[in-house]
Amino acid sequence: MKSVNEEFRDASSEFENNILDDTLKIEETVTIEKDIIKKNKGRSKPDYWISPEDAVNFEYEDSMQIGEIKEKLNNLRDKTKSKRVTSKSIMEYLTNMGYMSEKFVDGVWVKLISEEGQRQGLHYIKCESKHGFEYVVIGISRQVQRMIVDHFVRN
Repeated sequence: MKSVNEEFRDASSEFENNILDDTLKIEETVTIEKDIIKKNKGRSKPDYWISPEDAVNFEYEDSMQIGEIKEKLNNLRDKTKSKRVTSKSIMEYLTNMGYMSEKFVDGVWVKLISEEGQRQGLHYIKCESKHGFEYVVIGISRQVQRMIVDHFVRN
């Protein structure tokens, strides 16, 4: 017959082993879940692009704003293969081409059209909000719209 001390030691040992086994199972599960999360993070979609076939379906207009071009481009993309295009990425392209720039004036970033941008058909459009405030947006010519679409075409 076992003494009370021996029974206590056996019970404590069994308890510790069970706890250790459960802890190892939990740690394995957490590690596996972390691995799955890491693998999914590495599978982010590439930056925006469209196929030549999709680019043919872009509906050009005499003048469009950056936001309108962005929406039309995003409607053409394969949502499973690329991220959405942003107004910022279009603006960066136009800036890199030397058609536009941004300048900080009186605490506000202002978009400016360069002389080359004006030659390519970029222009200012005066607008009025529903509250009566005037503001200016940039109109993009059909020619520059084609350049923007071509910039995002990938085979």
